[in-house]
This record gives sequence, C-alpha cells and structure tokens, in this order.
Amino acid sequence: MHKIDRRGFLALGAGAAVMPAAALTNPGKPLLRREALDLTKPVEDNLVAQYLKPVNVSVAVGAVKPFSALHISDAHVSMADAADILSFGSRDLRLYETRNNTPGDVYGMPFAVQTLAAAIAYAKRKAMPILNTGDIIDFRSEANYACLLHSFMGVDALSALGNHEGRGLHTDALNPQNRHEDDAIRLRLEQSLGQPLLVHARTINGVKFVAYDNCGLARYHRDEQFERVKSEFEEGLPTVVMCHMPPFSPELHEAKCENCRKKGVGLPAANNLGAYYMMDRPFEKTGVSKSLKRLLDYLRGRKNLKAILCGHNHMEWHGTFGDGVPVHLAGPCFNGECYEISFV
Repeated sequence: MHKIDRRGFLALGAGAAVMPAAALTNPGKPLLRREALDLTKPVEDNLVAQYLKPVNVSVAVGAVKPFSALHISDAHVSMADAADILSFGSRDLRLYETRNNTPGDVYGMPFAVQTLAAAIAYAKRKAMPILNTGDIIDFRSEANYACLLHSFMGVDALSALGNHEGRGLHTDALNPQNRHEDDAIRLRLEQSLGQPLLVHARTINGVKFVAYDNCGLARYHRDEQFERVKSEFEEGLPTVVMCHMPPFSPELHEAKCENCRKKGVGLPAANNLGAYYMMDRPFEKTGVSKSLKRLLDYLRGRKNLKAILCGHNHMEWHGTFGDGVPVHLAGPCFNGECYEISFV
C-alpha cells in the first residue's frame, strides 16, 4: 500500500457523518467534559458518564446464543516520555503538543486516554468483549506501547491494526523502511495487545470474528494474509470481518465529503482515495495494492460473510458491501464514540 499522506489524513478530522438516513451524533461537536466530576462516585462511573457515548446497533449473524460486544476505533492515544520526545523531529513535537493540548476538534484529542479507559470500564462492567478496529495509538512511542500493555492486560479484546500504529510520525527515520522493521514494529504491538495482528480469528457463540491488517504493516505479507483469511472462511461459520479501512462505496464517499464540508476541511482528492478507503471501485485510479483488491473480490463472494466492522474515517456510518452485507463504521473513540453491538 502506498504511504498515507499525513496532511490529507488530518484534513478529514473527527466527528460524525451524515448517514444515508439520519446522523447518530452531532457532526462537528467535539468531546468536552459535560459536567464536574462527582467525587462521591467511583472513577469508572465518572469515566463512562463524562466521556463515553455508546450507540446501540443490532447485527443478524445467526449466533448460537445472542451476545454483545463493544466496537471501538481510532482511540489515537498520544503518550510520550522524555526519551520519546527527544527522538522526535520538530514537526513531530508540534503534532504531539497539538494532540494533547488543543481542545477536541479536527486536530486535538485531549481526552484520548480517558475515553479509552471509559470504553474498557464499560465493556468490563457489561462483560462484553472489545472489538478494536485500529489506530488505538496515534504514533509509536515507548510510552504508548507501555500504555497499551498495561491498559489491555486482562481485557477481553480482539484488535485489528490501523495506519497510525505503523506510520504515525512526520520524521521519515522514525517510520519503518523495510520488511524487517515492519515485522519488528508489529511484534512490539502484538506484545502490547496480547494477540497476533497480521490475521487473527476468534469464535464467539458460533460466530467467527476475523481481524486483519489492511494498512501498512502487512504490506510484505499480503499473499500469506489472503490465504489465512480464506482458510478461516472455508470453515463455513458465519463470519464478521474486522479491519481498519472501510470498503469504498459511492454512498460512503459522499457521506465523507459531506462531513468534511460541515467541518470546513478539504475533501479527499480523487487521486488519493486509497488513503481513506480499502479500495474497490474506482481501484484503477489509485495506487492501492492489487493484493488488497484480490481480498476484497474474495470477500464479496462469501455467503458466510455477515458484517464488516471498521473505522479510519472518523465518523459513524452504516452501509452495505457486495450483496447487502452490513458495514458499520465506528466514530472516533477519542471523541467518546463507539457501538454496543448486539449479535443475534
């Protein structure tokens, strides 16, 4: 996959999109603390009340027994210690300070850690697994790795990687340059999140969840990835796919553009659409890896594909893929947005 343009990604911003029917959240309204902390209540109660805005969604998958899960995406935790900061370039330092010190908007994510903690507390309270579809951190740092390791220790979670886990900094020297560096970064993330991240599958109540990386850290492993995803589908169980970037559709693209117009930021460029979608049509206009298109073509023909969960575009959206397979795009966790999904 080609390298994602940082400025173009930031231009998309946060917030929710206009749905084909109706918006689930108020686009352009950043997360702010809604009231003073109640010091008589446990911290978990304060976190959920102040920072989390779960939306209920139902997905028909043919589960042996109905169950629920919390779908989060794009937490963009932005932590750094002194050694991390000393390794930054000046543009990286500016990005770090913007993320943490700017009120929540298209660039600032000041409550990222609180919203992730709120999501974990909420899922634990309701005994639900967490389905994380990527960009759990905003950039690589020792502090972010440590935060993930500590935060997800003992948490029931299944994760897919996003683009920021591997390529989230301006300074090229800090980004992976070859297969060896990609694999080393993925190993660190696997240690922090406690699971394989190229492809990982788990079955819950007769429903298989297949999480895979459709961003940069799998770029040297696409053939292997395709075969592993294919083998999971060949078992025949009803299957939910988890990935970071959503499959392209004209409806999703218009919703993305409308969201950008409302926030007053630039629209995705026609020749750079691969930075925003797992491309299908118009694939030929982009530089997206042909192996990703091969996987999309395969998924389109699977009768046991029941849903696709993703994120990346920083907006809530519901659409379809192929012959009506539901696609659920989660809004940014750093803004408190998430789905409580009932699988039936």
